[in-house]
Amino acid sequence: MQLVLPVSFRKQDSLSTFVVADNEHLLSYIQGVIEHGGETTQASQRICVITAASGAGKSHLLLATCEQASLQGLSHQYLDMLQIVHMPTELLVGFINKDVVCIDNLQAIDAQDDWQRAVFDTINQFIESNGRLLAIATSLPLSSIQYTLPDLETRLVWGTNFTLNSLSDDDKHQALIRHMDALGITYSDDVVAYIINRTSRNMHELINTLGQLDKASLEKKRKITIPFVKSILKL
Repeated sequence: MQLVLPVSFRKQDSLSTFVVADNEHLLSYIQGVIEHGGETTQASQRICVITAASGAGKSHLLLATCEQASLQGLSHQYLDMLQIVHMPTELLVGFINKDVVCIDNLQAIDAQDDWQRAVFDTINQFIESNGRLLAIATSLPLSSIQYTLPDLETRLVWGTNFTLNSLSDDDKHQALIRHMDALGITYSDDVVAYIINRTSRNMHELINTLGQLDKASLEKKRKITIPFVKSILKL
C-alpha cells in the first residue's frame, strides 16, 4: 500500500530564523547530536522529547531540525501526528531507517491504542537501527497524556527531555522580523510591533497572519505598513 505523506516545509522554517531565547541548551543539544552523534552516542541521548506550549515554536524547531539534517547530508523525515493519526499506522514503517526523524504533536495519540503501540515500536526500532536523532514534540506534558500502553510513557521519560520555553514579546518581535526577511517581505519599521500588540501573541497565529499579509501585499503590490495591516486585518 502506497501512502502519500502530508508534509509542508516552508523556507522560513530553518535554524537561522529560529529565535533561541532561553532555549540555548536544547538547540545546542540538537545541533550536537546531528553533527557529531553516532553509534557511540547513548541510546537515551538519541531520543529527544520536547514539551512546549501551543505556539511556542516546536513545529518550527522540528522542521528546522530536518533542514539541518539535510545540510549535513543525513536522511530525515518529519511526521505530524495531527495529520496522520487517522491514517493507518503502517505509515510509520520505513521511516525507522532515516538518520533523523521528527514526530510532532505527540498529544494527538492520547488514548489511541494502535498509534501508541506504533510509536513505541518505532522508538525501539529506531534505537536498534542506530538512527542519529529521534525528536518527539508534544504540547501536553507527558504525564497528562492518557496512555493505553504504559511502556510508551516509560520509554518517553527514559529519553532526553526538554521544555521549549515560550518567547517574550521582544523575542517574538525578532522572530517576526526573521520570518519576514526570509520571505522577502517589504515592511515599514513600526509594523512588527503593531502586529504583535494588536493581534494574537501566539507565534503560530502570528506566522499565519504574516502569511495572510504577504499574500495580500503581493496581490495588491503594496508595502506592508500599519494602514495596510489595518485594512487587511480589519483592525
